[in-house]
Amino acid sequence: AYHALNITRSRCDSAVISLVIDETSYTGGAHGSDYRYARNYDTATGQVLHLSDLGVGVSDVAGDSIVSFINQIHDKDGLFFRKVKQSDLRDLITDDLFYFDQNGLVFIAGQYSFQSYAEGIVEFTISYDDLNGALRDTYNPGGGVTQCATDLGIYTFRKDGSLDTSKAYDSENAAIESVS
Repeated sequence: AYHALNITRSRCDSAVISLVIDETSYTGGAHGSDYRYARNYDTATGQVLHLSDLGVGVSDVAGDSIVSFINQIHDKDGLFFRKVKQSDLRDLITDDLFYFDQNGLVFIAGQYSFQSYAEGIVEFTISYDDLNGALRDTYNPGGGVTQCATDLGIYTFRKDGSLDTSKAYDSENAAIESVS
């Protein structure tokens, strides 16, 4: 049996300090348990940041992207258990399951949230550009990439809104689809 804790600094600048906490434990059985959560701080005040502090509409913009990713990936590759709607995300879009990184605001879906153990912990990144107008300017440096990262690869959207699987892999680590 074991238990490990790892804390990683994801973003640290004049506006935000984001810490990602990974916990792994194993007490026997087929596989262990992996947990990932985060803590975010406003650099100016030192206060913990909650989703409600980020701006009006951040949760809605994030939810729309996450729903689109889950539903399109489910249809394309069958990786998520089922299709979802925004109301299904209430346990995902929470204060302890988001952090800032260089590409945007990242939401963490723990094991078995919407996916199998094989997909691992899934992260949905909403780019700063996609959050423009919703995310407070103080926290929004601009740029970034909207993507869904699983243990089987990274999914993005093409400009037309369709799913790009060029960085997603099957169990043999071969590309599922080539870039078109």
